[in-house]
Amino acid sequence: MKRLFNSFIPVFLLAGIFLSGCEEQLTIFEGPYHVRFSGTSASVSEDATTVTTVQVHFAGPSPAEDIQVEFSVTGGVAGTDFEFVGSSGTTVTIPAGEFFATFSVRPVDNLVADGNKTIVFEITSVSGGLSAGLGLVGKKFTYTIVDNDCPFEVANFTGTYDCDEPGYGVYEVTLEAGAEPNTVLINNFWDAGATIYVVFDPDSNTLEVPDQPTGLDFGGPLHVMGSGTYAACDGNFSYNYVVYRPSDGTVFDDNTHTYTKR
Repeated sequence: MKRLFNSFIPVFLLAGIFLSGCEEQLTIFEGPYHVRFSGTSASVSEDATTVTTVQVHFAGPSPAEDIQVEFSVTGGVAGTDFEFVGSSGTTVTIPAGEFFATFSVRPVDNLVADGNKTIVFEITSVSGGLSAGLGLVGKKFTYTIVDNDCPFEVANFTGTYDCDEPGYGVYEVTLEAGAEPNTVLINNFWDAGATIYVVFDPDSNTLEVPDQPTGLDFGGPLHVMGSGTYAACDGNFSYNYVVYRPSDGTVFDDNTHTYTKR
């Protein structure tokens, strides 16, 4: 029995030590009161459709009045590089009696290989004489948009393709680099053995089919012209076109060609 009693002593001692270490330490924030971003950064792909919500909060007692918070934007342009969702300005309001306000943003996919964008939101003024951030802490929020586009290369638009022509079907064509910069020759245009050329704009992901003879004849030489877009990463593209007879303006085909690389 004595051995049993003695064995309880360390247990009681350890329990006492553990309980004493769990006493709450109450810390009261006494200032300086300020407004800051809750987070520091976010990163999204340029083609993301998800919305990033940025939170601003007031560090202090429950405010008696609304707090107006203004922020600047650097490193990007709203409407071009990103867009505000549900708001259009650079001001948010923390309502009286509350501690938080938010604004939301999402990227704009420009289809151009122009590198990553680092957009910085910085609190510039706060109503009521409150500080923006605590020193430099919490004053800025960084929003990084990761470019998902590829640079244009003619070589990526050569080889064997399937051409989908609505109302007619899918047929094989071959593409090869043209003699002029950013130009590709399309062999078997219109599934008629004709060869035409397409000019790609490397800065806008658009292309043009300049007005040109097709080498085909139907009561007179036939021409083609059109315009479209391309995907630099996978080498696919499409355009709307018109095949017509210049001698009298008769249109023989007003359609779309979609080219998918094999």
